[in-house]
Amino acid sequence: MSRASLWRSTLLIPVYLGVLSAIVALFHVLILVTPLKRLFFRRNISRTPVIHEDREAGLLNEVKANIKSNGGIVIWSYKLARLLGSIALFGVATTAAIIACDDNFQANGKHWGKKHRGRHGRHRHRFSDYEWLQIALAAFYMYTSFLALCTLILSKRAKRPAKNHLNILFSSALFVYLYRDVWPLATFTLHPVDPHHWTTWTSIALLVLVAVIVPIFMPHEYVPIDPSNPSKDVNPEQTASWFTFFCFTFLDPIVFEASRTDHLPYEALPPLADYDAGDHLRKTSFPLIDPLVLGRRRHLFWGLMTYFYKEFIALAFLIFLKVVVGFAGPLGINRLLTYIENGGRDAVVRPWVWISWLFIGPLVGSAAMQWYIFINTRTLVRIEAILTQLVFEHSLRIRMKEEVPASEKPTGGTTVVPTPESEPGEPEPGNGHQTDGITTAGGTSQGESSSRRAASKGKDKPKKETSVAPSVASSTAGTSTKKAENLVGKINNFVSTDLGNITEARDFLFMVWYTPLQIAICVWFLYSILGVASILGMGVLIASIPVPSLIGALLQKVNKERMERTDSRVQAITEYINVLRMIKLFAWEGRVQQKMSEKREEELRWTKKRQFLQLLNMNTNYLLPLLVMIVTFASYTLVFKHELTASRVFSSIAVFDMLRDQLHIVLWGVNAVIQGKVSLDRLTDFLNNTELLDSFSDAKKDTQIHITAPADPNAIGFRNATFAWAESLSGTPTPGRRNFRLKIEGELYFTQGGVNMIVGPTGAGKTSILMALLGEMHFQPAGPDAFFNLPRSGGVSFCSQEPWITNQTIRDNILFGSPYEEERYKKGTCSSRRKHSLIVSQCSINAP
Repeated sequence: MSRASLWRSTLLIPVYLGVLSAIVALFHVLILVTPLKRLFFRRNISRTPVIHEDREAGLLNEVKANIKSNGGIVIWSYKLARLLGSIALFGVATTAAIIACDDNFQANGKHWGKKHRGRHGRHRHRFSDYEWLQIALAAFYMYTSFLALCTLILSKRAKRPAKNHLNILFSSALFVYLYRDVWPLATFTLHPVDPHHWTTWTSIALLVLVAVIVPIFMPHEYVPIDPSNPSKDVNPEQTASWFTFFCFTFLDPIVFEASRTDHLPYEALPPLADYDAGDHLRKTSFPLIDPLVLGRRRHLFWGLMTYFYKEFIALAFLIFLKVVVGFAGPLGINRLLTYIENGGRDAVVRPWVWISWLFIGPLVGSAAMQWYIFINTRTLVRIEAILTQLVFEHSLRIRMKEEVPASEKPTGGTTVVPTPESEPGEPEPGNGHQTDGITTAGGTSQGESSSRRAASKGKDKPKKETSVAPSVASSTAGTSTKKAENLVGKINNFVSTDLGNITEARDFLFMVWYTPLQIAICVWFLYSILGVASILGMGVLIASIPVPSLIGALLQKVNKERMERTDSRVQAITEYINVLRMIKLFAWEGRVQQKMSEKREEELRWTKKRQFLQLLNMNTNYLLPLLVMIVTFASYTLVFKHELTASRVFSSIAVFDMLRDQLHIVLWGVNAVIQGKVSLDRLTDFLNNTELLDSFSDAKKDTQIHITAPADPNAIGFRNATFAWAESLSGTPTPGRRNFRLKIEGELYFTQGGVNMIVGPTGAGKTSILMALLGEMHFQPAGPDAFFNLPRSGGVSFCSQEPWITNQTIRDNILFGSPYEEERYKKGTCSSRRKHSLIVSQCSINAP
């Protein structure tokens, strides 16, 4: 072996990687451990105080402390075994270098150990090429022994890079030995490169121990997500070894316990892993998916992809592995039948290799698929938790308002949820006046009976509270009469139906990655077996692509319409349940049942269309692969006049079966993916385009409204404030839509620790005052000193107005359980300002 070929020896690949690892480790020490860290990472230096534990002196106590710091006796034993294995590899490499000049070793190794002699018989080099290789490997194993020792004695932060370097170096050394000495045994033409000596096979066995057995079977150390708040009870999943995790044996204790009892209590279940806690998911995911935290609009899909990019990269790799090993069976069938047809002529790989592929391929593919299912399901559960929190939290930010037809929405860059433009009812005669479309309700007397002013300069000012309701919305002829946005029904559907649709679309990677990859490999494999005939078959497949594309477009349209009908039905059910007592009191059951039946029939009509399209989708999936196979075989035999041998027929049929299964998966999953896309679009629209409360929406405006703080931060009240349910809209005033305004001039404070009464006729703005105080209305300051204040440090509770009507007589509803006193009863009903609306007979009032 020449000196140039010595440096190109594959046995030096682990050595080169070891040198690279040493350089990276040195850089890590210089930058991250020494004071240079302050220069490079000045802002990210954590000042966590170091806690020194009091330890008892003595070697035994030091060993016990080291075992505890490594996560227990089991992990410590595996690390010790890896250290001893690395030391043993160093000893074997040193022994191989020493005994390389032995005659028996030279004979077994085909003169690997011969010295290079000059013309006069002198040694040109002191060591042979094989000895130099073993010396380099001995130095390599010395470095790995040092890393193995570091994994035992260093801190947890320094152990992780040392462990990663160690696994990479041992794996590379094992791969090199397998390529040089094991793979040639599976061929007819190659021979092992290294000497057939006990040192070679001992090195391979030790590498299997330290590179395969120890990393796979060694449990993981628990690393808390928040080091300052570690979990008291650790989930077994967090400390399971790769083998235990792969076989799910860490669940065996809970399975066995459940098999011995009829009912497993909740306390017996494993604790939730800290990286799956809802608070952790919210803190880490909201900056990427919540538009309010993110500061800009982005589709929810891209936010989720950014947060779960590691999981999706792992899923893409597992899909790639599944596709590649899926062709091990067809390739093994083809090579094995070709070997039988040719009688073994020109064969390179032994037949038992192809037979083993028929078992190894499905085994690895099944394992990859199980890992895919596990990672995908875990990611899906986290997505459900994140989206549920996001929907409910965003629901607290939006302005819940009465809904109007979508055609009356204000035009602009942002589509918002419609606004109630007026309070229910109109001001009663005598309590207000109407002039040129402006209704003024309330007066000085009403304002003074509403609350008492603070003892300040507000006493010298006349108290005035008005509510103005000019009509500003436009109503043009011929506008669309679309249905109103069903906001309450949407929110219910977001956390139920839409979340379920997103769950069903979890396998979208099969559409965008698995399908193109497998079809491409199928085409390449069929072309290598059947030649140009396979291109004709693929041409038929490509020509038929518009058929499933058309079906998919129709499915998307039908699913969107069906979800809108579902929103309307859920909204109606929610409203009817809220007023169920009133429905029964007025005997409206039949009418309500009729309206619900109409909405359900409309929803079922679109559901029926979806089912028909799915049936057409499945039939197309069955016919297309069959048509492609018929065209391919017919053109191969009838057009190109080739003979179909057993190796071509059986292997190509296996590939056509894979293609058929693939199309089945695609055409079956396209409906789920379309439904998931529709639901993600709906959620994105809900997050980006719903109208928020001023306390949230003003943060996104270029011009913010600065509210002057009151002199007393605990005061409850207003000063020179105007509130509206909707933003100012331009247009021609119409009687069909009103822009209600609540105007408070001067100062108006509520007395704390007492009862404050707001008195006024229907539509005067009594409820609006409370809604404005809670921030549910748009604040429009009338001057630089305008403000409204409601301290929330001690919490705020609000009980909304809700009628309570029992299924009894009117008198019983008025008394509401109080004893009947005729004089008081008549006096109360006669003094009522709405007595003219109670035009009922005496017998009706006194009816039982």
